[in-house]
Amino acid sequence: MGYYSDVLRHIPSLVAQYLLSYVWKEISMSRIFYRLLFKLAVRAGYRVVRRIDSKYHAEGIFECDLIKTTNGMIVPTDEPTFLFRGRDYLAAPALRHYATICGADSATDWQMSGLKKTIEEFETFARNNPQRMKQPGVTRGL
Repeated sequence: MGYYSDVLRHIPSLVAQYLLSYVWKEISMSRIFYRLLFKLAVRAGYRVVRRIDSKYHAEGIFECDLIKTTNGMIVPTDEPTFLFRGRDYLAAPALRHYATICGADSATDWQMSGLKKTIEEFETFARNNPQRMKQPGVTRGL
């Protein structure tokens, strides 16, 4: 079991041990269930890292699962992901271009409204934080 056993021996509840060892990857967890497991693992002091791309990672529990918030589904670890940061001055233009492509492909209203909100958040961040804006990669990871 490896890292699972490290977590399990720190969690006193036998029920939690059962859930963590047998159910973790077997079901699509609801957000409530995920939060419960997360709190138990954090209380046990367990953290891991999952690489998002060459510059970023996410910290979490177990295999550092990325969860699709709307349905609680785990994003498979072999599926590539990509991250834009608000300080990247090319992020908003890239997102606007992506929105244009989505619109041309008849994306759903739900997708388009989500993109619009995200673009507005990036533009607001840039407007309110001009001193933090930079070209992507200029710091070369430093």
